[in-house]
Amino acid sequence: MKQGDFKGELYECQLLYTQGALPARRVLITGLGKKGDFDLEKWRGASAKAGKYIRDSGIKQFAFSIRKIGIFPKVS
Repeated sequence: MKQGDFKGELYECQLLYTQGALPARRVLITGLGKKGDFDLEKWRGASAKAGKYIRDSGIKQFAFSIRKIGIFPKVS
C-alpha cells in the first residue's frame, strides 16, 4: 500500500506473489473501502468480487481466510 499499487478501494483486487514468505504461492487481497462506510453488504460484495477474480483467473484451488475484524454487531 505504501508503494501505491493497492489503495484498498472498495472491491479492488490485487494478486500478490509471496515469493516463499508464506506457505501459499499467491495471496489475493480485496479492498473493503473506507472503514467508516464498511458494513455487511460491502463485505458480501467484496467476497463476491474476490470469488469472481479467482474464477476468472483460472485458479483451481484456494483457501479463504476469515479474520474477526470486530465491526459487525453480535448476533444472538
